[in-house]
Amino acid sequence: MMDDTYLNGQAKLCGWQGTIVYLSLCRHAGKDQECFPSINLMAEEHAVSRPTILKGIDNLSNRNVIKVEKARTKNGQWLNNTYILLDKTEWDYSKKESSQVNVVDSDQVNVVDSDVVNENTPPSQRRLLDQVNVVDTKETHIQGNTFKETHLSSKTSFAGREINDMIELFRAVNPNIDDLFKNKTERKAIEFLLEKYGVEKTANTIRALPDIVTKKYAPRIIKPTELRRDLGKLLIFVAQQGTNKRKIIRV
Repeated sequence: MMDDTYLNGQAKLCGWQGTIVYLSLCRHAGKDQECFPSINLMAEEHAVSRPTILKGIDNLSNRNVIKVEKARTKNGQWLNNTYILLDKTEWDYSKKESSQVNVVDSDQVNVVDSDVVNENTPPSQRRLLDQVNVVDTKETHIQGNTFKETHLSSKTSFAGREINDMIELFRAVNPNIDDLFKNKTERKAIEFLLEKYGVEKTANTIRALPDIVTKKYAPRIIKPTELRRDLGKLLIFVAQQGTNKRKIIRV
């Protein structure tokens, strides 16, 4: 749900770019007011360009409407942006204007002039893994929200794109995963995890692997079938290590 206070004041300050991004973030946010829709997904939802979404995120962040948390692996690779919807008492109503895009993009656009980044800006050649997963997390935020029952199905059906996105996350622990995309057994393993635990828990668990599997005595998990098979061992190891992994799968 979008707060009326936003439309009554912040919408004018954050601009139309900020408002469409805020719409997407409100749609995907759960009870904890956090979400992680990808830049690609938000651009697709509103039929706009990626730079437009980056501009909107920047406007919202500068007005303290949202907080953007970035995450990297130990080797410096971007994992994901988490967006936190801040309470309206923290919003900034000053007359300042935003001039920079400081949101980390999957093409590694970072702190650049918003007048320079546009639809014709060439992408980076490094092709690093997108720091945000290109999935729709709505089905993971059902409880506690005001979705009508007609918006939900009795059994979630996961598209090939969502399965591919989960497999892509394994690249952080296994660079040679190209064959996994066509492997029916690996795809079935991901589908099982998504149906049982949801997109958010599955994605966060996979993202946690780079910091876990490098530890001594940790289960070696570098592909979906191993995660499904050794999930119990993974959770036992995390518990023994006392690692704070509150967002990963719990059984």
